Amino acid sequence: MIKSEIFFIIQYLLIIKIIGIQIAITIFLFLKNFRNKYQVVFKKSLKLNPYKTLFLIFFTPTLADIKNTFS
Repeated sequence: MIKSEIFFIIQYLLIIKIIGIQIAITIFLFLKNFRNKYQVVFKKSLKLNPYKTLFLIFFTPTLADIKNTFS
């Protein structure tokens, strides 16, 4: 009983780790492309509205992933 619970917890943590790595890679690639294309726009929007800009940075890659999986 205890062994199966420990195994389940380890498996669950590995899944979280894999998902976290995928999200981190996606954000990194998005930021790399974002910086190359929209650096000037990004600087202006960060000065005007930092929270909206950060929201876009963190949620655009995940929405793009969802769109790619269902298309």
